[in-house]
Amino acid sequence: MKTEEVSVQYTSRSDIRKGVWEQEAGVQFDFAAWFDQITLHETVRRLFGVVLDGNTYALTVLPMGFRPSCQVAQTLSEVFSEIPSSTTLRAICVDNVLFQGDTEGLRTTAEAFVKRCEIVGALLNDPTVRIVKEYDFLGEHYNHTTRSRALTVKTQNKALYANQVLLHAERGRLWSTRQLLAIFGLLLYCSSTLRIIVAKYHWSMRFHSQVAASPIDAKHVIPAVVNRELLAWTEIAAKNTPVPAWQDEVLPDLEIFVDASIDGWGAISFTPEGGIMKVSERWTSADWQAWNLASSVAAEPLAMRKAVARLVTGAMKHVVIHTDHIPLYWAFQKGFAKAWSYSKAVEFLHNYNTQFTIQYVEGSSNPADVLSRHFPEPPLLHVTAIGGERKDGVVWG
Repeated sequence: MKTEEVSVQYTSRSDIRKGVWEQEAGVQFDFAAWFDQITLHETVRRLFGVVLDGNTYALTVLPMGFRPSCQVAQTLSEVFSEIPSSTTLRAICVDNVLFQGDTEGLRTTAEAFVKRCEIVGALLNDPTVRIVKEYDFLGEHYNHTTRSRALTVKTQNKALYANQVLLHAERGRLWSTRQLLAIFGLLLYCSSTLRIIVAKYHWSMRFHSQVAASPIDAKHVIPAVVNRELLAWTEIAAKNTPVPAWQDEVLPDLEIFVDASIDGWGAISFTPEGGIMKVSERWTSADWQAWNLASSVAAEPLAMRKAVARLVTGAMKHVVIHTDHIPLYWAFQKGFAKAWSYSKAVEFLHNYNTQFTIQYVEGSSNPADVLSRHFPEPPLLHVTAIGGERKDGVVWG
């Protein structure tokens, strides 16, 4: 039998959010029992059947829970939803179709889509063209007027229910792994939509790691510190305060290379205009009292926080930070970490009204390395290899 690789790509949530940010309104449709409308070819039906009492019973339509079924359904949805207007965007996930654009373009596109479905016999749950500026789509609530996103009412009510259950639970209550994972799954989903800083709930995420490694029916007692964090977390989710639907990509106002050693920390920053600023300081006695700076797990995040506090101003919209401490880099990619120092650094940056991008740089290419080890600051040298790239100007070597 001839086989071919087929790949489909569902519209990313980021693209949908961007459409809310940039477009005037939306109109959406969904197919009625989409899998049941798509018939299997007779030559493959026998692969989806059973033999019972000498009789063969086989599916005649796409089977549920089968990845190729989603690929077929998605592809057909894409074909039927071809856009005649270049100003209109579309988002597709299997049987859900959303168009975003201006009123005129949306009406033209939506009517063409409905007509095409009628011609081929594809049934929609509701073929009415309703152009709206506020709607739910794929689990999020969007508002084109305020250009915002939030939880759907259904998800918000789940967060409120979780909050009340945690609030009124008896001390020492036993929770199953299944119950706790359901709560954490809900909260992580809410955090993605509402931009909740997960790193603020460090001990909850540590507890989550323990729970996730347990059998599904194992019993757990929620520690007091975790319970307090979960109550605060669910309360924020239940308030469901809308956030900007999307964030414009802006060029960096500043690039910072930062490094730490047992002796101190250093950083060097570059502006797009070619400006350079350097910082090189020993750890203070207060730093040593608060942190175990003999460990890079404490020193590197603290150096990053100090560098940002010293070099980043409130007017900066986007800052790129380069670090040669790879666990700290991964902590920012996840939004939280096992180490408390990493989580506090993530939370620290999220509290700024600035977009931060964290990038990893090899230690040998980090120009801040010498700044964290030599005091006072070393002299300027004409070195142009920084982070594996060539830079015009001077750095320390």
